[in-house]
Amino acid sequence: IQWAFIDGPKTIAPDLFKQFKNLFPKSKNLIDSYYNEICEKNSKLHSWIWHDYERILSQINPTEYKFDSHKIILNRNNLPNSPFMELHYIKNNFFMEDNEILKNISIISNIPSYIVQGRYDLICPPINAYNLSKNWKCSELVFVNTAGHSSSDEGIINTMLKGLNKLILNV
Repeated sequence: IQWAFIDGPKTIAPDLFKQFKNLFPKSKNLIDSYYNEICEKNSKLHSWIWHDYERILSQINPTEYKFDSHKIILNRNNLPNSPFMELHYIKNNFFMEDNEILKNISIISNIPSYIVQGRYDLICPPINAYNLSKNWKCSELVFVNTAGHSSSDEGIINTMLKGLNKLILNV
């Protein structure tokens, strides 16, 4: 979480991170600040900023690399769902112990899997998929060099379909 929402964007998208942080210039913990505004206060502005921030960071080539004006954001209909769910899980450490999946991967290690990972994923760093594949003996890891986190990035869907065909049809 620290990498996905703070350290990665600070390094890769400092201009976008500055806009994200500017809503809480004195905050010592941005995630907690967003949690309070979104989950506790139902803030439309903060919900959409979080949503847009993640959407922009998820794409390898987003159409915009900035937020809409606050006025435009506040004129949007409804609230996005993802910030509420994500922050709830983040606040509760995803209801898992640290490294729980890696510690227990041996339970399913004999089940074939196909792991598709965008090489330039800022949300889920590729090292995580790599570590998972090293410990999952029946897995195949494929890095997609033209993609980040989004399934709409070039190569992700085709690679996923190829993986499904391999697993289901043994093609």
